[in-house]
Amino acid sequence: MLLCSGKDDGFFKGRPETLHGHLRCEKTFMAFTDAEGAEAHCRSGAQKPAFARVYDWRDRVMARRPSVVGARGVP
Repeated sequence: MLLCSGKDDGFFKGRPETLHGHLRCEKTFMAFTDAEGAEAHCRSGAQKPAFARVYDWRDRVMARRPSVVGARGVP
């Protein structure tokens, strides 16, 4: 599970950190900062760089997992 948080999130400030502390599954916390321009809710100031970090995380996680395509009858 990936949890993201912007330093100045006006809607959910502190909640991703709290949820991260309660989870017992494999998890990653990704903080976004002023320097990236992605400190606001949904990284509204820097979505392209933020999505790049999220997609890089996803690629790393998926690379560690066996393919499920075809495993359950999915073509």
